[in-house]
Order: sequence, then structure tokens, then C-alpha cells
Amino acid sequence: MSLTGTDRESLLSQWIKPSSNSEQERQERAVRMIKDAIKAHSAFDGVNIAIYAKGSYANNTNVRKDSDVDIVVECRECYYYEFDPGVTLSDRASARQSISPYRGKWTADVWRTEVVSAVKNKFGEAGVDISGNIAINISEVAGSRPSADVVPSFEHRRFLCADIANLCPGSHVVGKDGAEVVNWPIQQLENGRRKNTRTGGRYKHMVRALNTPAAFSDR
Repeated sequence: MSLTGTDRESLLSQWIKPSSNSEQERQERAVRMIKDAIKAHSAFDGVNIAIYAKGSYANNTNVRKDSDVDIVVECRECYYYEFDPGVTLSDRASARQSISPYRGKWTADVWRTEVVSAVKNKFGEAGVDISGNIAINISEVAGSRPSADVVPSFEHRRFLCADIANLCPGSHVVGKDGAEVVNWPIQQLENGRRKNTRTGGRYKHMVRALNTPAAFSDR
């Protein structure tokens, strides 16, 4: 079907819109329920945990009718680390003197197992899909909450010099197959906000348009 210039302009104006108010309410409900699930799990009593959204929901680039959320459940009892490439070997050796090996129980497998138990206790066996290598999927309940991907992770630190207080924070994910992935959600969020400001809001508009499945359908 051939589209006129007016048709294209109308479509684009729809594609660039964020989630509707009702969709946002359902997204927020899903986040609250996941936080409640982790809080209620006795194995996590007294454990230092950070729970936060990432991806398009956190960055406000999700599109209408595609309102799933990505939630990180991050262990802060220990951390993985790396050095910035610019850190010298002598500074790395100096920094390592300030880093104590972790000897607690929170391995990647144990952390994932307890996160799975926590969400199953909240959402039920049928509502939780653990077949994925990285994320634990919580199924959608139409009209109540969208689907959610829960990602068990650990804190990751990139040390920028010999002073380990000078760092760039990230998220370290270990899949069921042992593969490790490092993400930088805080930097992604900050960079997206700065770029959106520099472009007068056009950056997030275009990201939403490109994320809209209809943008790539045959017409």
C-alpha cells in the first residue's frame, strides 16, 4: 500500500510516543511486585541487594504496545572487577593490595537459584520461565502487568587508577552456561539523557520509532 506524505507523518507521530499512562502504571506495578518478591525471600535477609530497571523502560525509549520491563537483581555482597586499559601494571599491583578475596556463599549459581525461588514464590511456577540462559521471564497478566525479564547479576567495577575508590560501576551477569557479560546501565542511562538533551528530544523520538515493529512491516 502506497503512503502519502501525510500518512507517513501521522505514522511517525504515533511511533515516537512513549508508553501510555496505563501502560506505564502496569510497568511500575511489575517492578514493585518483583521488588516485593525479593524483599520477602528469607534467603536474602540482611543481604546487600540493588534492584533497578534497565533497557528501554529505564531509558524511556520503550514504545506503545511493547511495554515489557527489564529488571536487574544485583548482589552487592561482592563484586567482579577489571582495570581500565590505561592503568599501569604497577598501579594495578598497588590496587590489588586493597582488594580482599570474597569467601562468602554467593556464587553465580547460588544467586540465580535464590532469585528464581523468590520470583516463583511470588508469581507461581506457571508464571516463571527459566529456560533462558540469562534472564528469568515473568509472564504477562493482561490488563495488570506486562511481561518482565529478571536478570540476576553482580556488581562490576572498572578501576580507573591505583585508588580503587575511583571507578566506573557496571553490572556483571553470568549465564547458566557460564558465559559472562558486563553491562554499563548507569552510563547508558546518562549518555542517553545527555544525547536527548543535545538533540532537543529528537534522539529518544527516533529510538522509539526504530523500535516500533510496524516501522519495518511491509506497506
